[in-house]
Amino acid sequence: LSDIPSGQIPAEVIRGTAEGSQKLVASGSKKTGTKAKGQVKILNWDKSASKSFKSGTEVITKDGLKFTLDADLEVASRSATTPGENKVAATALDIGPGYNINSGVDLTIVGFDEVFYSGVTETAFTGGDEKQITIASKEDLTKLEKTLTDSLLEKAKEDLSSKSGDRKIYEEAKTVKIIKKEFDKKADEEASL
Repeated sequence: LSDIPSGQIPAEVIRGTAEGSQKLVASGSKKTGTKAKGQVKILNWDKSASKSFKSGTEVITKDGLKFTLDADLEVASRSATTPGENKVAATALDIGPGYNINSGVDLTIVGFDEVFYSGVTETAFTGGDEKQITIASKEDLTKLEKTLTDSLLEKAKEDLSSKSGDRKIYEEAKTVKIIKKEFDKKADEEASL
């Protein structure tokens, strides 16, 4: 019985549930690949002092291809007409086959006077490649979550109606709670579905 003067109305919790899964064809795309690697020779034309170069120092070809030194490097000073030299591994700054270059390519050391310091590829750079892959985009995941949630919400409402019998359920009294959601792919992960 209701007790309207005290503001109490009898109520009961009725739960409608639904679960399911859905698949969507992935529509995202991104480039992936590997960076070319090789070895460079750094030359010191300064006769007054040896020179240190830190790991990560950039060297650049005349065509604008950048590479970074993989380790710290100390290069002795020039002796008579022979420059000091030392070799170090280097890695392309970006992915792609365009960084697969031959040995003997002249390099400028970014941030250093090329009159005193220069470089040259000691070995060919290899291993650089690039390909386009299909990924699960953020938009794919958002779309999938919305369509599945809408579908399951309708099923849960049907379940709620069948459990309520002839009792009236007001829209304002309905609350929706997602208990668990799980994607088998993350955003930007390679996927066809």
